[in-house]
Amino acid sequence: MKTLRKLISLTLVFAFASILVQCKKDNEKKPACNLITVTTAPNGTPIHLNYNADGKLSRAVSATALITYEYLPNSVTILTTNSGVFQSKTIATLNIDGLAINVRTENDSSGNSWSNTFYEYNGQELSKSTFTTSAGGQAVVSTYTWANQNLILLSTDATSQVFGYYSNKLRQTGDYLLLVQQLQGYEIYRNKNLFKSLDAVTLNYEFGTDGRINSLSVTSGATENFVIYEYQCE
Repeated sequence: MKTLRKLISLTLVFAFASILVQCKKDNEKKPACNLITVTTAPNGTPIHLNYNADGKLSRAVSATALITYEYLPNSVTILTTNSGVFQSKTIATLNIDGLAINVRTENDSSGNSWSNTFYEYNGQELSKSTFTTSAGGQAVVSTYTWANQNLILLSTDATSQVFGYYSNKLRQTGDYLLLVQQLQGYEIYRNKNLFKSLDAVTLNYEFGTDGRINSLSVTSGATENFVIYEYQCE
């Protein structure tokens, strides 16, 4: 099962994100804004985001890579191709709160090679996940610990990952953990505050005068990468 650390690494190379942002300042109503471009630096390729008539992400394109999203009331199907060649298909089944309860990923067009994760919640807080594959073997079970409406610990077997947050800032578009979930096409971590760290990886955000996140830096030891956002407002 992919850990969040691996997802962060993947996102630095191929960071897809989407959300409809309501921009507000004081009592003045600002126009709705879409996040339309995500670029990773120093060597990232821009990712361009398109939306359907309902304001949901429908396509994410970067060079020859394409992800499409198709929605039903209780599920979303995510298809990934590269130069038109099938890479994977993921079907996420959602609960009444819009959180994924079952995610099946097919790694070949026949569906013979697959992985599946079943998610359990306490309210809107993820408490347990069970990961299985077509190869068989023992299921991988992970447990999740929350505090103050934020995920703080992910435990799998003898390993664990520790999460940190900016307690004075609420989660918003551009939050890095939200970005990772938008890349995968479904949500399992619905935190209250802005994501700050995962083990030794630290994130710092740059805000514009309108309060939106313009960019962020991701630092791990001596390595620093950047994610830059571009919005389109009505």
